[in-house]
Amino acid sequence: MVQLPLLLLAVFSAARLTDAHCSIQADTDVVVYSATGAGGVGEYSDKWTRSFFGWWSAANPGGLNVDFITDRTEISEYYSNGCQLSDAASYPRLKLWVQPGGNADKQSTSLGPGGRDNILDFAASANGHYMGTCAGWYYAAGSYWWFNDFFPEAWMPHWWPTVEGPISAIAVYPAYSPTPVHADNGTQYTMIYYGGPATGLTNATGSQVPNGASVLAQYAATNVPQGIPAVVNYQGRYVKALFNSPHPEAEAGVGLQCDPPLPAGCITAAQQLQNWRFLASNINNLLGTSWTIPSSL
Repeated sequence: MVQLPLLLLAVFSAARLTDAHCSIQADTDVVVYSATGAGGVGEYSDKWTRSFFGWWSAANPGGLNVDFITDRTEISEYYSNGCQLSDAASYPRLKLWVQPGGNADKQSTSLGPGGRDNILDFAASANGHYMGTCAGWYYAAGSYWWFNDFFPEAWMPHWWPTVEGPISAIAVYPAYSPTPVHADNGTQYTMIYYGGPATGLTNATGSQVPNGASVLAQYAATNVPQGIPAVVNYQGRYVKALFNSPHPEAEAGVGLQCDPPLPAGCITAAQQLQNWRFLASNINNLLGTSWTIPSSL
């Protein structure tokens, strides 16, 4: 066996240590928080998000690189491991932080104030953008109601007014259901609702959205008040964001069990493709990118 000089061994060891502490690469475009279990990300949403970005990045080889953070300390302890999202010199291509569905309270606790500050700084930076789906929208709110429990200080203060959930008229959590969503482009989509946030119900009074918010789609279920935002593009003072109350990233037949006469897996493959193309288009519009959107699954 060839014995390497001690200095060279030290260099190799340092490189391995750095790689072990931060999954983000210099050519990364999108980072997804993927800490399931105690990290707060839902198993289904994690699988769906991975499938969605896998489908999209395959159509853009080398042009859309996505990293998934499974160790929350990479983000919460960024000050000691170098995983600072807003460090444009280290991550010049990084454009989007994705906070999937799951349990917003667990996500807040898991990421802690360090993760909050890391994400806040990135979202406020020149290249930074945030996408929150379901729990990821609760996480971004200044406060929220969950059933009759009030969470007065979410980790992302004042990005968005108070929200509440679940929308029990659609599905009483932990139940979920496909629901019609009417987009501003005139198209009606069928998306999985799984406890996502809303405004204009019992506790989060008023259905108004703040300045800088554009409602891209509204809930269209007959038993839900009109004007309830489902998908929003938000150009706020401290964040450029896309918020999804339902799950446009949901994958037909993956983790979903629905009773007849609903389609197997709650949504069909055709509905999944329609939803994925809508989500990809909204992300392109948010980021100002022109990544190719596939026309088939």
